Amino acid sequence: MQRIGRVNRIGSVAKAGIFNYMFYPSQEGDQQIQLYQNALLKLQGFHTALGEDAQIYTRQEILHDFKLFDENVRDNIDKQLEMLREVRDLYATDPDLYKRIKELPVKSRTVRKEEYRKKGVEPQTSLIYISKGQKSQFYKVTADGKPEKLEFVSAAEILRADKNEPIGNFDAVKDIHYRHVDAAFQAYLTEDEQDHAAPTLKARINDNGTKAMAAIRELKRLFRNEDVYDKILSLEVYVEKGVYTRLTKSINQLKKQINKMTKDGSKITDHKLDIQRVIESLYDTYHIPESRQKKDQDFGDPIIVTSETFE
Repeated sequence: MQRIGRVNRIGSVAKAGIFNYMFYPSQEGDQQIQLYQNALLKLQGFHTALGEDAQIYTRQEILHDFKLFDENVRDNIDKQLEMLREVRDLYATDPDLYKRIKELPVKSRTVRKEEYRKKGVEPQTSLIYISKGQKSQFYKVTADGKPEKLEFVSAAEILRADKNEPIGNFDAVKDIHYRHVDAAFQAYLTEDEQDHAAPTLKARINDNGTKAMAAIRELKRLFRNEDVYDKILSLEVYVEKGVYTRLTKSINQLKKQINKMTKDGSKITDHKLDIQRVIESLYDTYHIPESRQKKDQDFGDPIIVTSETFE
C-alpha cells in the first residue's frame, strides 16, 4: 500500500506503464498471521467509509457506489474524531475527573434543567443507554412515551454537558423518568427477543435469504470434497435460521463478486482460493463454538447503564 502511494502521487507522470504485484502468504502461513484477512478488513473499512472505484488488494473487496468524500459520512466521522479528542484531552488535563467518570456505577441517572437542554430536545425527554454483552443501544423517549433508537454520535451530542452545569430537580420528573426508562427497557427486550426468536417460514424464504441459500448451494458444489465444506454447512444453518442478517448480506455480496470474477470468461475454479478466504473469514466472524453458546445464553439480563431526563 505504501509503495503504491509512492508511485501514484497526484500530478505524477510515468513514461512507461507501472505494474504492481501482490505476493500473498501461503495458506498455511496465513492461518498463523492472518495477514490477508487483516489487510482486507482495513481496506474494506476505507471503501465503506469513503467510497472507491477500483479494487486494490484483491477481487474480494466490495466497492460502494457513492460519492467520494460523501458529506454525510465525512460529517459523522469528523464528529466522532472530535469526541475522541475531547476524551483524550480530558484524560490528559483532568485524570481525576476522567477516572471518576469511568468508575461511575451502572444505573447512574441525572436530571438536566430545561434551559440547558440541547438543540432539538424537548422538555420531559429522556435518554437511556442499555447494554447486554456485545449489544448496546441508546434510546430517546419523548413526552409521548415512545422510544426512539439513536446512533452513538446523535446520543453523545445530546449527552454532552458542561462540567459546571447545575443538576435538575429529580423529584420534579421522577415519575416521567421511570416511565421512560421502563419504556426503553421494554423496547430493548422486544428487539432482543426478535433477534433470538426462531424465524418463521416466511422470514426464512425472503428474497435475500433465498438468494443467499442459492449461493451457498453453489459454494457447496464448488468445495464438496474439501475441508472448507464443513464451514459452508455451518454458515448455511445460520442463513437458513436467519441468525445473522449481515451474514446473509455478505453471502449475497460474495455471489456478486463471483459473478464479477467470471465476467471475463474465466472459470469459477480459477478463483477458488479467493472465494475460500472469504468463506473462512465469514466462518471465523459468525461461527459460535459450542463452548461459547451456553456462556452467551447465560450472559444475564440487559443492564441500564445510564439515563437522564430533561425537566
